[in-house]
Amino acid sequence: MNIEMIKEVAIAEILNPTFELTKQYLKSIEICVNNNVPVIEDIEIDQTINTAAVYFPIKKQSFYFVIYVKDMEVDWVNTSAGNNVYLFACSQEVTTDEMLSSFQLEPTEKWNINDQIGKCGRRKHNGFIFQPINKMTGEVESKLNTLLDLLLPRNRSIVELSQKAEVEIQIEYHGYKDEMLGINLDSTIVKKLTELGLGIDIDLYASGRDLDD
Repeated sequence: MNIEMIKEVAIAEILNPTFELTKQYLKSIEICVNNNVPVIEDIEIDQTINTAAVYFPIKKQSFYFVIYVKDMEVDWVNTSAGNNVYLFACSQEVTTDEMLSSFQLEPTEKWNINDQIGKCGRRKHNGFIFQPINKMTGEVESKLNTLLDLLLPRNRSIVELSQKAEVEIQIEYHGYKDEMLGINLDSTIVKKLTELGLGIDIDLYASGRDLDD
């Protein structure tokens, strides 16, 4: 698929909408622009169905407007929740280095008690996160499967880590308040979580203006 052509098709739909749904969304959301051109934050391509999802960031929001391009034509439009999916481990008794000795992957972020957080905050525990897909665009379920597939071959080390510290999967979900589509934890995902002995903490955030009729 030609990325530049995909961009052109998607941007054209923003500037001169052909879908009534696009017009409806643009009454309620404001797409980020640069030099009067809509900003594209990400493009995800599914070669199996010859479709590209083009993600446009929205001003002062953490969710996205998405245009789906198929065969170089706009196929559909929608909003998509911004999200983060990661493994989280923390402890007040065990040091971060000790926790990582039982973890066989490079952490995305790590910290120690009393490390500064923000302008005046301090960490209250040692810990780390592991986030293999470090972006807010994309589907929660796909990111969760990627994370679990990386953890499963290291099942024993996850169990050992869980004996030392609090360990769980954390999901941050920033959705459009008029379209909180939610998260689908199918039987495959549940089975993987059970094998790893991990729970999930899901934080839901809803924002945005009312979707005009």
